[in-house]
Amino acid sequence: MLSDELSKKAVSLSIKTTDITLKVLENAIKAYLRSRDNPPKTKQGKQSLKKLNEQNQALQDIPITAKDLKAFKRELKSYGVDYAIKKDLSQPDTFKIYFKGRDTGQIENALKNHMARQFEKEKKPSIRERMQQAKEKSAKLRQEQAKDKTKKISREER
Repeated sequence: MLSDELSKKAVSLSIKTTDITLKVLENAIKAYLRSRDNPPKTKQGKQSLKKLNEQNQALQDIPITAKDLKAFKRELKSYGVDYAIKKDLSQPDTFKIYFKGRDTGQIENALKNHMARQFEKEKKPSIRERMQQAKEKSAKLRQEQAKDKTKKISREER
């Protein structure tokens, strides 16, 4: 009888511990799946200088003018570089772009691409110039068409 009670208690204790371990295991799996679905977001691209400093990387900077800033930011975004922008108080209309020292190669490539695009834009005629050229071309075509019509009419009369 005593052994019967002890065996019943042992069986009930093992069943309870199995239930507890199943619940703990189930909660652990759910927590893992939740963390996998929502990974911690590390901000990339434009950041504050404070956040960039918190990443414990040596920072470097380059100066850039205000007119080039927007296009250069677009270029940096395409390269996935972390950067911060501060206005340079020593020079008017100039900004400093801070970035991690390990991103120097990517910054150089971004600068090269940016400069190449700027030179292409300078070579390309402006919209006003292209419109003026198109007007002149259409005027020439109209004159030629008018001459062709007069030639046809004069031939038909003969």
